[in-house]
Amino acid sequence: MVAVKRISKEHIEKFPNFQEMLHNELTVIQKFNHKNIMYFFDIAHTSSNYYFVFELCSGGDLAKMIKEKSRLDEFEAQKIFK
Repeated sequence: MVAVKRISKEHIEKFPNFQEMLHNELTVIQKFNHKNIMYFFDIAHTSSNYYFVFELCSGGDLAKMIKEKSRLDEFEAQKIFK
């Protein structure tokens, strides 16, 4: 099972440095091979979208969880990051 992130090419064109930043980030991500960092498998594209294929990390969205709770106590953070 994988997670796929879709980014519209139209959206990228609206921001002048976005494509360069995206390229730099993917270059760095491809170099990582560590059990605590989600694995980047591949990138694909159509005429209108880019698709980024990552290892699926179940458990939900960390940013959403932090936003809902305002903060995580030390015990919660330890469970998530282990």
